[in-house]
Amino acid sequence: MELMYMIRCMGGSVREEPGRWLTHLIACKTSGPKYEYAHTFCVPVMSPEWVRQCWKRRYLPDVHATDDELVSVP
Repeated sequence: MELMYMIRCMGGSVREEPGRWLTHLIACKTSGPKYEYAHTFCVPVMSPEWVRQCWKRRYLPDVHATDDELVSVP
């Protein structure tokens, strides 16, 4: 399933360029201008797999995207 669809269905939004509203950056690599922006402003950088794992657990009432188990997903 497409990542953007999953993010939107879980209440998130997707933007092409980072800005002051950025809460998380989904990235496959740790380089480039978007990564540097996130690093500079202490924005968490998460993997696409994190989105997929959040999607799998979206109906579990005691699971949150910031849980240690999910945050540590490579």
